[in-house]
Amino acid sequence: MFQTRQDKDETFLLALSPNGPPHFEAENYKKAKFSQIRQDLTKKLFNIYCRRCFDDKVNDWNKRLRSTAGRCRCQSNGNAKVELSIKVCDTPERLRDTLLHEMCHAAVWVIDNIRKGGHGPAWKYWVNRCQKVFPSLPLIKRCHTYKINAKYLYICNGCGIKRHSKSLDISHKICGICNGRFTLHRHDGKKPSDKATSAFAQFVKEKYKEERKPGVKHAETMKILSQRFKQVNFLYLEKM
Repeated sequence: MFQTRQDKDETFLLALSPNGPPHFEAENYKKAKFSQIRQDLTKKLFNIYCRRCFDDKVNDWNKRLRSTAGRCRCQSNGNAKVELSIKVCDTPERLRDTLLHEMCHAAVWVIDNIRKGGHGPAWKYWVNRCQKVFPSLPLIKRCHTYKINAKYLYICNGCGIKRHSKSLDISHKICGICNGRFTLHRHDGKKPSDKATSAFAQFVKEKYKEERKPGVKHAETMKILSQRFKQVNFLYLEKM
């Protein structure tokens, strides 16, 4: 199984990187619109990994995941489902690396019968096995650090955590980590459209720090801001 020089499978896998070696089929995948070749490339990568590293014993993937590069779900019937994010795995290179990472998790459950192995010894065993089969590929890391290519970005003004959506209601939604408020940004630096932020959301964005004092709970702060906002609108209407 193990080899010391690149074979045709490894050359194809390596060629999926931006500066990879010449390979006709890999070049076609890199040049095409990724959404059009995602399914076909996933199937091809899966078949290569399954045949070369996992003895054809892991299966399935799910395109609906959004927030992280990939994950593996253990099922009660002894199977495992690998889920890949179409937002994060948006290049042939990311798909190649993330799928292999998650298939190592799947092998821990399907082959080793360890349900909650995490990134422990069993997962590391499969990682080492894969890297011996394909030594030229990048090292399989414990965590994904890919930047999500989303148009809109919400950033918590407390802890700095990011959310990728244009539909987050920042007048009600708070950060689950620090209870901070989210503010809307665009990756291209342009100002978000008026439709993306309501008048009240903008008011909260500007005044929240003034009212969120030590000992004052978030709910109380929002109540004060709501009252202030109503007063501002009332005074505005009186002047009309």
